[in-house]
Amino acid sequence: MGGREGLAAISELAGRALGRVDMRAFAYHPGHYLLPHTDHDADAERLVAYALYLDTPEPPTGGELDLFACRVEDGEIVATEVARTIEPVSNRLVVFEVGPTSLHQVREVTAGIRLSLAGWFYA
Repeated sequence: MGGREGLAAISELAGRALGRVDMRAFAYHPGHYLLPHTDHDADAERLVAYALYLDTPEPPTGGELDLFACRVEDGEIVATEVARTIEPVSNRLVVFEVGPTSLHQVREVTAGIRLSLAGWFYA
């Protein structure tokens, strides 16, 4: 993903120049989840987040990624609602913008294993 072609493709999709990418591996087992949060960190210059779901011998039940729509007043989030729910299907790449209102969560895995490679593209 960090090669010239990968950076160019994601830069075009995001509509902004991206300079580098990092990657981590995640394994969510039954009972694992992430509460709503944003990956925004002004000092880190994260611009785009991604998750690539991997094939697993025990496909997950649960573990969906929720992306939230946020209503902002006076610079503060005052209301949220799930705008999109994305199932962790093997070989699916999910890409979304990182900002102060890019809230997302991972729903609880109730069975199987949710495997992914995930990280951020930076300025």
